[in-house]
Amino acid sequence: FALLFIVTPIWESFMSIFDFDTVAGTTISFDTNTDSFTFAFGYHAGNLVLTEEGANLRIAIGGSSVLLTLVSISDLLSTHFSFANGSVAEFDNSGSNTLTGSSLNDYFDVTDGGSDSISAGGGDDIIKMGDAFSANDVIDGGASDEDKLELSGNFSVTMNATTLTAVEDIFIGDGVASIVLSDESVATASDTLSI
Repeated sequence: FALLFIVTPIWESFMSIFDFDTVAGTTISFDTNTDSFTFAFGYHAGNLVLTEEGANLRIAIGGSSVLLTLVSISDLLSTHFSFANGSVAEFDNSGSNTLTGSSLNDYFDVTDGGSDSISAGGGDDIIKMGDAFSANDVIDGGASDEDKLELSGNFSVTMNATTLTAVEDIFIGDGVASIVLSDESVATASDTLSI
């Protein structure tokens, strides 16, 4: 007589994979330790809009949104997002991170600081840095015509040759910013560099 035990890890039984189209328009309790989102083929990560609303986070894309209770942007990881078309959403932590994009429209949130290295790849990518932008970052927007770097807050940066290349748009939101561009930042933009 033999006994057979099948053990299921407790975390596995509580993991939820949310299809964005199914939960759009709702409010959900999202466990950042176990849960994730999937997005259908027509969605590109570069179209994500993440907005903190008090202690909650709204994820919007394609005219639809879902509200996550008690979640902030700094809680998110790349593993929380899976796009059927292969585009990626990448998130940093306070250390130095190396993040790589795809050939599609990708989303990068590197607002936690550190000396980050981003190779965005092809596609029209969004790179959000807030006030965490520094001369020690290495940002390569890759081959496209509309990569966008979004900054905000109070900071001063004098770029070196590798700080920012192949990015076409720099958006500066609220705050006081001082930016000295490098020759390479201007010369490597595949289109006109706009600020």
